Amino acid sequence: MLTSFFVSDFFPYLSWIDKFTGLRDRLEKNFKDLDDFYEELIELHLDPKRPKSMEGDILDVLLQLKKEKLTPIDLTFEDIKAIIMNVLLAGSDTSAAAMYMGDDSLDEESKSHEESSRRNQKINQKERQYFE
Repeated sequence: MLTSFFVSDFFPYLSWIDKFTGLRDRLEKNFKDLDDFYEELIELHLDPKRPKSMEGDILDVLLQLKKEKLTPIDLTFEDIKAIIMNVLLAGSDTSAAAMYMGDDSLDEESKSHEESSRRNQKINQKERQYFE
């Protein structure tokens, strides 16, 4: 879905094409699946019989803020799901961007290494010519 081309992003009046190709339905299904996943996470954290290993994470902090009303706004479960989505997706997006940038920098590094090797060879040739 991340690499799919939505015509409506560029031509809003042609949004019917996205429905026709099925992209809109796939997008809605992905949103529903993610929403169900976040709901399940919240339900697991609200369960008093959960294992001790699940205590103390960011979701517990958010649920505690909601319970004790320690924020200037009243947190809803929708707000908590949105925050968790941002945390999870921001980490994966950043990692993907870092890998992509890292791959580019490796290419640049190998190119600069090749250029450096060529320059060194030219310098060595000139030195040999000079000292002969």
